[in-house]
Amino acid sequence: MSEVLFYSDTRGRNLFGYRVDDDDMWPAFRKGDVAIVNPNLTPRNGDYVAARRGKECFIRLYVRNPSEMLSAVNSATPPIPISSCVLLGRVVERRRSYR
Repeated sequence: MSEVLFYSDTRGRNLFGYRVDDDDMWPAFRKGDVAIVNPNLTPRNGDYVAARRGKECFIRLYVRNPSEMLSAVNSATPPIPISSCVLLGRVVERRRSYR
């Protein structure tokens, strides 16, 4: 993801967003969508999460089966072991512009 967007809801939960810049998570997330992330929530199996590996940030599906992995919806993208990433939070909303 190339763009970090700062965002907070009326409850001040310090949410933030990332603009998706690839199609690894299509059709769940399209290029240009904004994923709103809550850093205060612990991910559960099947949740979408924001993660960082080095300078790369991305949205992936959190999977525990039996080990913890981050999986793309697009099967051409290989899964990533959670041990090689920093989890930034759980995705709580997707925003899409139709322009």
